[in-house]
Amino acid sequence: MKRGRHREDLIEKGLQLFATKGYSATGVLDITEAAGVPKGSFYNYFQSKEDFALAVLEQYRSESQQQMTEQLAGVESPLQRLRLFFEHGRAKTCAEDFSGGCLAGRLAQELAGEQPSFRPVLDRVFGCMQGQVASLLQEACDRGEIRSGENAAELAGFLLSSWQGAATRAKAAGHDEALRVFETMVFERLLPSLAPASSATALAAN
Repeated sequence: MKRGRHREDLIEKGLQLFATKGYSATGVLDITEAAGVPKGSFYNYFQSKEDFALAVLEQYRSESQQQMTEQLAGVESPLQRLRLFFEHGRAKTCAEDFSGGCLAGRLAQELAGEQPSFRPVLDRVFGCMQGQVASLLQEACDRGEIRSGENAAELAGFLLSSWQGAATRAKAAGHDEALRVFETMVFERLLPSLAPASSATALAAN
């Protein structure tokens, strides 16, 4: 393994371990062994485990943004793209047997109250996600799928907060009912109620 790859490999393994085990249950030795890197090399790249976790969150933000763009490419309707975004999230949660899910959500629950230094980067991660969802909602307004005058940023924040809560319930239950209920409430009730009268029926059918 080339030395220049060590930092990237450490961060990638950190993403996986923090998502499945959490921050506190993951030690530096766990990370270096998973990455195949000598434990002493860890501190060549990161001042501390906390410093490392902040780098992991920034990488998660970047990867999440890129994945969302790739997953939704080629779908014309912004609301269909939005539904696919949440469906992909549910599928990922199920594929990970409800042990992974949104890294930012997991670390926010674990760390934000006890280690305030994590709050700004966690807020940036959620803010990035909210911005992407808001962009889809604003496009939906511009295209007439949602009536004009709706606050896209506030609606995006509400949807993401609701999804995070549903994801937590799904992990606790070990099944995806809460996430499916979220999708039903949003895409068959809430968003159709915000559509212009002429398109509400068509939106609910999608």
